[in-house]
Amino acid sequence: MCERKYEMNSNDNQTNTDSFYHSLFELHPDPVFFLDNIGVINKVNSVFSTKLGYDNNEVIYKSLESLLPNEDRGVYTDTFKKVLTGSTKRFHTKLTGKQGEILYIRLTLLPARKQGRIIGAFALAQEFVKEKDRYNEYLAYHDSLTGLPNRRFFEERLKVEINTSKRQNYRSAVLYLDLDRFKYMNDTLGHHLGDLVLKQIARQLKKCLKEDFFIARMGGDEFALLFSNFQGEKELADVSSRIIHALEKPLNVDEYELCIPTNIGVSILPEVGGSVDSILKYAAFALYKAKATGKNTYHIYKPSADKQIYKRIELENDLRNAIVTNQLELYYQPKVCSDKNQIVGAEALIRWKHPKWGIIPPNEFIPIAEETGMISEIERWVVYTACKQTKMWQRRNLSSIPISVNLTAHRFLEKDFVQTVIRILESTQLAPQFLEIEITESSLLVNDSTVLAILDDLRRIGIGISLDDFGTGYSSLSYLKRFKGKFDTLKLDRSFIIDLSFGDTAEDNYITKTIINLAQYLKMDVIAEGVETYEQLQILSNFKCNMIQGYLFSKPVPADDFAELLSLNQLEIKEDYDGEKDYSILQNHRVVQIDYPILAQLTFGNSGTENIPPEEVLIDQITVVGLRFISKTNLDSKKGEVLIFKTVILEEEIQWCGEILWTREVQPGIYQYGIEFKNEKMKES
Repeated sequence: MCERKYEMNSNDNQTNTDSFYHSLFELHPDPVFFLDNIGVINKVNSVFSTKLGYDNNEVIYKSLESLLPNEDRGVYTDTFKKVLTGSTKRFHTKLTGKQGEILYIRLTLLPARKQGRIIGAFALAQEFVKEKDRYNEYLAYHDSLTGLPNRRFFEERLKVEINTSKRQNYRSAVLYLDLDRFKYMNDTLGHHLGDLVLKQIARQLKKCLKEDFFIARMGGDEFALLFSNFQGEKELADVSSRIIHALEKPLNVDEYELCIPTNIGVSILPEVGGSVDSILKYAAFALYKAKATGKNTYHIYKPSADKQIYKRIELENDLRNAIVTNQLELYYQPKVCSDKNQIVGAEALIRWKHPKWGIIPPNEFIPIAEETGMISEIERWVVYTACKQTKMWQRRNLSSIPISVNLTAHRFLEKDFVQTVIRILESTQLAPQFLEIEITESSLLVNDSTVLAILDDLRRIGIGISLDDFGTGYSSLSYLKRFKGKFDTLKLDRSFIIDLSFGDTAEDNYITKTIINLAQYLKMDVIAEGVETYEQLQILSNFKCNMIQGYLFSKPVPADDFAELLSLNQLEIKEDYDGEKDYSILQNHRVVQIDYPILAQLTFGNSGTENIPPEEVLIDQITVVGLRFISKTNLDSKKGEVLIFKTVILEEEIQWCGEILWTREVQPGIYQYGIEFKNEKMKES
């Protein structure tokens, strides 16, 4: 009897306990639900249904993961696994209601035990208005995929670091990472796999670096690290190598084993400036240099050594707006019949008047235009502008001469190219015989049969065709035979002209003469390019080549200056380059003999040029009133500005200041300048 009574009490207690927990479950003011051991909802309270709009039968046997935002599912999966081991966990997330409404919650997961065994989890979703604000703030400063700080957070942190490092007098660095070929992998294997890779990369970065690194995902496949108060460049190199080594290990993602090469660009503050933009910009420049070097490499930006990288990337960015901002300009170089020294044609040569870098020659920015896909738009502008300008000269009753333009072979392969040229001629009202198109011999290697067919179409319209830079390509003589009847003019490259001499011993004269004779035999006109001396002119005349283009008659000049040349009956031969006579101002003073050129750092003293890194130049002559130096940069736009030269001689830093007195282009892309000192102390020294 007593035993029976005990059993009845035990059952009553169990019933009372179940009723107690059921009441706690149902009467709780927040959504409460039970998840089984695979994360499927087995039971919900009425508040859950009321808040989210689901009937019990609609939500039971749904996975909780399906109600969470994509960016939180990874965090939830990891958290739920830990709860099944006996831990209680909390995290902030959102639940999506039946009608798409969002419930901002703090989700608490507690292990549910039965007979000592964990069979799932109880979930409590506490909703707070302030929780929503905190969640929004978190998303505003963090990357939703990796959980790392985002670009906004990184830039604000960097701004604080700039002020702190300046106040406490220490150096910090930004390391900018790029995952090589990630886009290709993302496009071919899918964005889901790409997301998994980015998550693994984020975990690897946090694992291989100490806590004093601030790591952020800047967007796409780019990450940035802020290294505060580093001890020297060796430490930067060690950290960069450690990151590359950690990330070059194959990643196991789904069923794939992936190798993702990494490149790192490093900028150091305060060396690269005191603004967030400049620090990130120079880190990007360094990254560009690292990628150009190869895979899994790093590069630390140094202003004096990396000017060309800085310039190249800046030109690439600015070139996109060069046409609309009227920075492009055509210069014209006359083609002269040397019998009468009269202009019989001209070549239109593009120049870029950059507001910071001055005049940029085409050999510097045309390759950039080709790489970035801007070449077509630029070449259309060249053809239109040349035709328009030629027609304007004709309307002024100046000599009617054909104008030639240079086009790449890829331009000929574009759809409707011939129709585009015809429309330009019609819109400018220029007759076809006044337009000539030049194409280089090497360009024909792209698709010679298609290009030649289009050239035939242009010739039928009446447009002249020239073969430019002849002798610099492949199998030149065999090409001449093949091109018979395809070209009106052959332009002999300056490499065949520069060594012409009456005292020739290397038989350069004979080779040049042979090419001229062969071209004339094939009924092609011949123009000699790069003629600079009277001796070269005489030899070419003896070879019956009387079409001349070169500095001997005129360098390329702007349209207004060329109009003045057209108004002349004859051109004068100019044995000396423009401004060469001004060199006598320097020569009249004692010259310091220099056995070897002096390497110096050139900067500009005018305001607005502070962000231009120093350029390395070679000083090859010094007098008491000035110096002469050589540079790869066209500095015509810097005339009148103060140039500052710094170098070290016998462990002593020396500085000169002066202005450009004269300039000349000694060969394409190489410029020589005469400087007159402006600082009286410089003259006295």
